[in-house]
Amino acid sequence: MRRHLTVLLAVVAGGLLMLTSGLFATDTATAGAGFVLLVLCLWPSVAWVRGGMGHLPLFEVYCLMHLIYYWLPAGKQGGELLALDREERLTVLGAVSVFLAAGQAAYFTVLRSLRRRPGSGWSFWNNQVSAMQGNRLPWVLLGIWLLFSTGSQLGFIWNFVPGSAMPLVRALCGAAGMLGIFVLGHKLGEGKLSGFHAVLFVGAMLTGTLINFASGYLAVGTIFVGNAFFAYMVGGRRLPVVSLSLFIALVSFLNYGKVEMRLRYWAMGESAGDLIELYSHWFKSSWEQFNLPADRRQGAISAFERANLTEISARVITQTPHPLPYLGGKPYLDSLQLLVPRAIWPDRPSLHIIMSELGLRYGIHTSVESAESTMISIGQISEAWANGGWLAAGLAGGVFGLLFSVGVRVAYQRSFTTVGFLFGMTFVGFAANLEHLAGTLMMTFNQTAAASLILLYWFSRRSFSHTPRVAPFGSPAGMINAPPPPPAPVAALPSAGERRC
Repeated sequence: MRRHLTVLLAVVAGGLLMLTSGLFATDTATAGAGFVLLVLCLWPSVAWVRGGMGHLPLFEVYCLMHLIYYWLPAGKQGGELLALDREERLTVLGAVSVFLAAGQAAYFTVLRSLRRRPGSGWSFWNNQVSAMQGNRLPWVLLGIWLLFSTGSQLGFIWNFVPGSAMPLVRALCGAAGMLGIFVLGHKLGEGKLSGFHAVLFVGAMLTGTLINFASGYLAVGTIFVGNAFFAYMVGGRRLPVVSLSLFIALVSFLNYGKVEMRLRYWAMGESAGDLIELYSHWFKSSWEQFNLPADRRQGAISAFERANLTEISARVITQTPHPLPYLGGKPYLDSLQLLVPRAIWPDRPSLHIIMSELGLRYGIHTSVESAESTMISIGQISEAWANGGWLAAGLAGGVFGLLFSVGVRVAYQRSFTTVGFLFGMTFVGFAANLEHLAGTLMMTFNQTAAASLILLYWFSRRSFSHTPRVAPFGSPAGMINAPPPPPAPVAALPSAGERRC
């Protein structure tokens, strides 16, 4: 019944999206390309629900984010894509489709092999982080994240941590927060947190999010909150629609006044230590911009308007290879230098140097000063196309599919308190990140992965048991901590007289 209902809801949602999209009001070829892209964005998530949600939906989340960043903006009336010629529209839609199709082919190939050979026996990924089953360690990890976020915002963290060690400390504290938030969010979804602890967790998340938002980067806090929502969904097998909608509305509202907030607290060098004063100014600016006509908002946009990589992709794809030639993989090679820790190479180039260079090349930035002061995302598909067109888009999509399949493999059929599952969970934040280029994403992922492995190894213990102490992800709730089956009855031995006969 659930499988049929999932398909029905997906069909209804897809139909509503098609009715409101400008892609289906142009020509037959564009409508067909838009339909193919819509299926590639939605179907992995539908298949995951229909299949019983038996694995971490990493590439499923990644594909769903393309619906927000590419498909919805592509059909926006008056948008740049619909203003292109028919052939150019098909090329842009086709490039995104090839990228996702190649990624799904690689990802689901790995999933099929896992289902045929799920694996058994002891490995490092089976080690139980037994302290996560209690409440103390998750709360300690959450507290470490809150303390570091507060110290970074108020500036006193620099009194204790030297600049060369800051990247490592930031990665460790961020990984600690991700792990603590996931475990507590999972328990909240399962209903294993008391009313007091549930309120405390929500309050801690709200406090940490507002502290991180005060830096001016909404994406930083959003990743941690997204992790909490994801953990709640995994633990409770339900989507927190109301709280998720409220959070999206808050982020979208703050995005209207973000430019004004940055101008005051960045350009003028004012202290952002007084959060009450900061948010009073921020909410006032957002309200003023929200009530202005769209053409008078001075660049202020909502979160959904900001989540638009289609227009940038259209600019890159229509200019490459004519008049601008393919780059032949040079940005990817240059990105390798980002993998070198700054502690080893103090003068390592900026994290977003490749994105700035591509922005200048395609006229997204008009000057070097603009590229240095403003970050405009290019997107992973545009980066791939700039390197080698169709072939590079397909290869890059396959690489991303294999990357997220690693997280699924280490977590597959393991309980959520094992090293494998908790490490696989760290991929979730990157599955929702479409804005970072490949090199930037891999650099930040390597830092998070290394910090997470250090913490998990420290808190884990070896478990040689083939049966997890709690049910593996995707198992029915009734299987959790189920008692072992009774021993099979042994047939009574025949008596001596019976044996003689």
